[in-house]
Amino acid sequence: MKKWLRSAFLAFPILAVSSADCTYLDNPDRFLYTPGQHWREISGWTDRVARRELNLAAADKVTVPRRNLVDEHIFSRMERDGIQPAPLADDQEFLRRAYLDLTGRIPSVEQVRSFINDSNPAKRDVLIDSLIGTEEFVDKWTMFLGDLFKNDGPSSNVNRYLQGRDAFYYYLKEAVSLNKPYWRIAQEMIGATGDTFKDGAVNWVVGGTVPMGPIQDTYDGQAVNVAQMFLGINSVDCLLCHDGARHLDAVNLWGKQQKRADIWGLSAFFARTQMKREVVNADPLYARFIVSEMTAGEYALNTRIGNRTSREPVGDIKQAAPRYPFTGETISFGLPRRQALAVTITWDPQFARAAVNYVWEKLMVEALVLPSNGFDLARLDPGNPPPAPWTLQPTNPELLEALSQWFRDNNMDLRQLITLIVKSNAYQLSSSYPNTWSAAYVPYYARK
Repeated sequence: MKKWLRSAFLAFPILAVSSADCTYLDNPDRFLYTPGQHWREISGWTDRVARRELNLAAADKVTVPRRNLVDEHIFSRMERDGIQPAPLADDQEFLRRAYLDLTGRIPSVEQVRSFINDSNPAKRDVLIDSLIGTEEFVDKWTMFLGDLFKNDGPSSNVNRYLQGRDAFYYYLKEAVSLNKPYWRIAQEMIGATGDTFKDGAVNWVVGGTVPMGPIQDTYDGQAVNVAQMFLGINSVDCLLCHDGARHLDAVNLWGKQQKRADIWGLSAFFARTQMKREVVNADPLYARFIVSEMTAGEYALNTRIGNRTSREPVGDIKQAAPRYPFTGETISFGLPRRQALAVTITWDPQFARAAVNYVWEKLMVEALVLPSNGFDLARLDPGNPPPAPWTLQPTNPELLEALSQWFRDNNMDLRQLITLIVKSNAYQLSSSYPNTWSAAYVPYYARK
């Protein structure tokens, strides 16, 4: 047995456990990492997995302290419904999680040892503060925004070419590095003008290009992007082809009540956007877009071809006027249309809700509203619940509203939002559950 153990430790110095009183010695295979197991310790440390499982087996009830508004809402809901939370993750589980979520990297051996041996009771908060804003953090969260805003280079709709993709990437990276308020990032992208190779933010509006049809198809594509990415509302894509009635009846309560003519008002904000494509090099081919805002141009209701159903006049109305369909606002223009839309969107409470939901999903895996771009505006308010058989959409509507208001009160600071969530005990729960796990506990975030 001793000879086998010596060979095992030499072969797997990081996965083996050398504690003399380890309860796993009766089954050496349990030293090895297999998919679904928890991270094992470095050789020479206490077997945390055995210790944790013993503790959980002995625990009758877990009480987790509440640290901030996230915990107040998460644990109050569990307490109300008789759901027991998992215990807090131990230091090693937490450390790996925090590094991966905040920086996309795992900690080094030295960083692990230093953290485990640190006796400071506030060391988790200290660690979080030390990771927020690092180069690795900037890289990780630039990627998050790049995914959200679809900075994926060539796509089925438009080729920004490598120069445009890179300019967009560097714009987002600078925004994360400088910790620009989220509302400012949105306003700069939605209202941007300039050269896609030089002015990174302008690549966002180019991403709404829809080829093989009339220009109204592209206006619609830009409206779909602004609604999905900034407001989390994907039903706009359906509504730009037809009324919601009979199409969204079983899918989206707000959407089923909307008219196509009202959603055209969102597309009309883009009707004065000119995107001029200029070939920079013929072989290999690459081209840039020069984006500007014209002083004239309307969303005409006069198409019978393209990617959408025909656009026909509504009575005597032959063109759609800009109108914000989510609140019914008709915007007075002291600004160019897209800039006016950007201001309106970022003042809309739904803008903060969508942002909070996207970040929550990234850190907590399960969004408060699923899918995260599928908000139903008629099913969000716990003070005004929808009629049966509809139910409230968020898993925790009170938390969604509280977080959204907190985000607005704090100037939509993404770093502060991430810090708030990661410092909560709800985020720091163990992934091991002391009792029988049920899928019904997932919306409660009863374990990580």
